[in-house]
Amino acid sequence: MFHRDRLPNDVPVDTSYEFWDASVHRLWQIELTDPPRAEPVQGVPFAAVGFVLSAIEGRLYTGESVDGNVTTDVYEIDAEANNANIRFSMDGIFEGLYSLR
Repeated sequence: MFHRDRLPNDVPVDTSYEFWDASVHRLWQIELTDPPRAEPVQGVPFAAVGFVLSAIEGRLYTGESVDGNVTTDVYEIDAEANNANIRFSMDGIFEGLYSLR
């Protein structure tokens, strides 16, 4: 989710994609109940926009970059507890995990 109130005043939103690199995005969990419920996933920081969540072997992972693409921290999400724990860090952008076997 984009949090415009955290965006620096000198970063335009309407005419460019510069805001993608700002740490103003946060992962939220949304439950489609009646009424719907939404809250941020605990343990995941505000980060630059991310593109890919990855589900593999019943686990969900997200890559979050607080510096806008130089490094990415990959978190495993526990949906039941609505929190996440960092599993590893890497250079570049996380594009997902895939089973090779």
